[in-house]
Amino acid sequence: MREDSVTFLRYPKSLSGLTAAYTWRDGCSKGLNRIRAKFMTFVMVPVAENAPIASVFAHGKSKLVPVVFSHGESYDRMSYCAILGELASQGFLVIALNHNDGSCMYTMGPNSEDNEAPESIDQ
Repeated sequence: MREDSVTFLRYPKSLSGLTAAYTWRDGCSKGLNRIRAKFMTFVMVPVAENAPIASVFAHGKSKLVPVVFSHGESYDRMSYCAILGELASQGFLVIALNHNDGSCMYTMGPNSEDNEAPESIDQ
């Protein structure tokens, strides 16, 4: 693995939740969707995790403009990595959060054992 890359799906809960969401949405077998989701664990995202702030920003030569990104009710923050990476490459401080409140397509809570699709928050 390259030092300047991280895996697309980093957490087992994400893989479990994504498998459940594909099964629920597509009507395919859970086994097939588990294989499909497992391939996503090999996808690498070209980022430098915990990298230092560039010297032009650290020394106040340029302003660091924050962008807070919400992925909405579909997918997760990593699904928009191309857009977010482009913003970061242009000098923005990108803050991309996951929704762990049950409104995301495949939210899995820290104590969740259930792989069912989440109920709508409107119900």
